[in-house]
Amino acid sequence: MARLTTLFGVAIAALASCQRFHPEAPDPRGLAQELAAVDACIHGGGSWSLDARQCVSGADARAAAASTWRD
Repeated sequence: MARLTTLFGVAIAALASCQRFHPEAPDPRGLAQELAAVDACIHGGGSWSLDARQCVSGADARAAAASTWRD
């Protein structure tokens, strides 16, 4: 049973080592930096715009929300 488990583990490792990384996959370091920026934005009283990927101040966010509902 131990040999079968070892063989299975080696097979999984061999398959995993053959996998290619997708060139358009997001960089994990960039994701960590963006999450840090989102956190800093929220703690600063702003809101994060997913479309623009930037921080919007509290007043700007309220004005944008109000104009959305008026249109």
